[in-house]
Amino acid sequence: MGEKVEAVFLVPIVSNGNIKGTTNAFVRTRPWAKGFDRAPHFVQSLFHQHAYRIPPQMLYLGASSGVKHSKRHVVVHVYGVPFNHPELLDVKNPRYEMANQRVIQTALHAAKRHPNAVVLGLGAACSIACRNGTKVADALEKAGITIPVTNGSANTAVVAHINTVGAVGNTLLSGHTATVVGIGSVGGSILLNLAATEIKKVICVGKPGSNEPIPKRLKRLGLDTDPRFIGADSLSETLPETTILYFSSSSAGAAITKTEVHELPHGAIVVDINAPPATERASFLDRPDINALSGGLIQVPGSSARLGHLVGLADPQAFACLAETVAITLGLAMGEIPSPTKLHTWLGQPDKDHIDWCREAMTRYGFQPVKRDPWLWD
Repeated sequence: MGEKVEAVFLVPIVSNGNIKGTTNAFVRTRPWAKGFDRAPHFVQSLFHQHAYRIPPQMLYLGASSGVKHSKRHVVVHVYGVPFNHPELLDVKNPRYEMANQRVIQTALHAAKRHPNAVVLGLGAACSIACRNGTKVADALEKAGITIPVTNGSANTAVVAHINTVGAVGNTLLSGHTATVVGIGSVGGSILLNLAATEIKKVICVGKPGSNEPIPKRLKRLGLDTDPRFIGADSLSETLPETTILYFSSSSAGAAITKTEVHELPHGAIVVDINAPPATERASFLDRPDINALSGGLIQVPGSSARLGHLVGLADPQAFACLAETVAITLGLAMGEIPSPTKLHTWLGQPDKDHIDWCREAMTRYGFQPVKRDPWLWD
């Protein structure tokens, strides 16, 4: 089997009606919760209401994944945070602060329980809820725990870019106009990927409520002097000329509407980076010319890859952010990347070097991007 290396990963596990399969996936791993998915709504609500009081150790899921081209056996300890996306992402939600604290509490518990883990990964909602993971890293540092934290933004952007190039062809990007909705750490990484291509034009649309103006964001990315990159106030005004649409907005309830899909030009590509997706199958039924791609899912190599079922996916699929946690675990164990001097090294906006490393690691370790989102198409 090879030397065992460990990592920890946090993900929301309570369904909000959108996240098909996540609640059921959680239930299948916990005998005490048997039948929860078939329970009356009020029982589920009761579980939800008292989620903050559930001891973190009762939410321990645990999974292992074999990775080819490696003498290591990666064990990922997956912990569920019993809150849904609106509670984790919407600052106006009455349970927002409670959900944020639960992410930190669970991270501290998991890190203490697995002292040999070399990295702690955060699913997108858990990361965004804690200021892109920096609150988690701060809490670990304060507690004297030296495990580095990653939010998986770089690898998510890599998957989105690989799928786009696969659909269009790298040399053909020069004829396209891309619109990127949500230019946080994932969206920013997508912009950096696009900057290295011959793309004709890139329109940036900030997510609602963002307190960072687009020109300032572009300057931080070093793209303010590139005339191809411009800002827009809303998605609707960009659609008629958008031939590639990246949707990476993490706002609770954010979605691409059927009307917006219909305003896209013939043959447009939609890369949905959200999990669950921000698009619905019905939006594409009378627009078969549009190519709808996933931007956030990976197929994990190895017959023992048992990660997807824990987060509502079919094995051997996993979220790209989870795959980045696995890749970093391998990179550290095999001496391919140095151990970070700061717990925040892989948080915030990934730099080009880390994005490029993730792209190479995906190939080296045998990960394959999933082109079609099963939530949308299965």
